[in-house]
Amino acid sequence: MFSRFTYKQKTGLLIAGALLLLFIGYKIAISPTFALLGKIDVQETKINKAKTANSDISKALKSLALLKTKVGKTSPSFEEFQKELLNSVVPFAETKKIKISEIKLPHKASKNNYEIQTLQIECKANFKALTELLNHIQKENIGRVCSVNYELRKDYKLKRRFLYATFYVQNYLAL
Repeated sequence: MFSRFTYKQKTGLLIAGALLLLFIGYKIAISPTFALLGKIDVQETKINKAKTANSDISKALKSLALLKTKVGKTSPSFEEFQKELLNSVVPFAETKKIKISEIKLPHKASKNNYEIQTLQIECKANFKALTELLNHIQKENIGRVCSVNYELRKDYKLKRRFLYATFYVQNYLAL
């Protein structure tokens, strides 16, 4: 049967047969091996993650604790937060001769299953005393001081200027 083909045709059939065998060999042996190699890599990464799970959990707990220190201690209710803050601020303000001129109405806002409660305290004193009060509030870690607004106001009766600071202290409450 092969005797009637020319050498050129026989060589072409031989090359085509070799390519066909190579393709079938790839599909049967090599391709499943690469697929299994990919599955093995996935399983190895899962095993490595399982081995380091304890350290990952401890890192996550440390970062959570760090976030809690940045946010400040959270109170279960706004009334307790307000009471704790004022019990800390008022005695300090009396010792430093800071006049608390106004405690504004609290502001509450809900976002992402959290309620953000903001308390505004307006004080009158010199710059050094006001910055010491700011430092005291941050060290006590009752709430997070998100902003301080300093304002120089003129009293026309006394013909003097006074420095006022409004402290915005926030508390986060999970809903």
